[in-house]
Amino acid sequence: MKICLINPPILSEPGLSKTEEIFQPLGLAYLGGVLEKNGYEVIILDAVVEDYKKKNWNGHELLGLDYNKISEFVIKEKPSIVGISVPFSAHYPSALKVAKAVKENTKDVITVLGGPHVSVVPEKCMSQYVDFLVIGEGEITFLYIADYLKNSKQKDIFKEIQGIAFRLNGKTIKTEPRPFIDNLDELPFPARHLLPMEKYFKFQKNLNYGRLAPERTVSVITSRGCPFGCVFCSIALTLGKKFRHRSPQNVVDEIESLIRDYDIKSI
Repeated sequence: MKICLINPPILSEPGLSKTEEIFQPLGLAYLGGVLEKNGYEVIILDAVVEDYKKKNWNGHELLGLDYNKISEFVIKEKPSIVGISVPFSAHYPSALKVAKAVKENTKDVITVLGGPHVSVVPEKCMSQYVDFLVIGEGEITFLYIADYLKNSKQKDIFKEIQGIAFRLNGKTIKTEPRPFIDNLDELPFPARHLLPMEKYFKFQKNLNYGRLAPERTVSVITSRGCPFGCVFCSIALTLGKKFRHRSPQNVVDEIESLIRDYDIKSI
């Protein structure tokens, strides 16, 4: 079974979109690593970096591939499942347009939305173009969805999966929350080999990176969850209040692999 994971383009009002920063979608890379480890063929389409320039789209500014090109990519690759990330609430309209473009041209493809926005307000994210929502940490939950779809098309059984929402007989079903992953060392490193890494480095160099980091820079996630309650932050809602950290050795192993595989200069 082939799975396509998509980071949607950024859609905004004219003059609001920025091009100072560009980030590798580590959430999708983590998801890809877990799915590959369990035998799935995975491709990641980062629609932002694949066409990193602003363009007009129906009176809005679009940064990244347009929805027709995303649909053409999905038609060409023929995945069974398309997972779409919603990293910020402002990105939800664009993610929904990706789901619509996919569904209108490849009706048999299963669409799954996940990310912080979906996790906080899942009841507002269910639509006719979305088959499943992943609520909370996505790695294990998405794997269960893929496993169940591989073995059955009966939606009744999806009630058994923790941390999802889906439609059944015209109603939205939201299952019980999935417990957070206690041992983060059990997760494989993000599947950066599925990302066009050199394109990120190219734009970092061209833009001097938004946070003034040197070229060939990556981010590394060393922990999840936060016990505090800052009013502007959704981390406690999406990743829990319990602070969970990777072991020092696990973090060092990832850093060494980044230097070895990608000649990373800054983290």
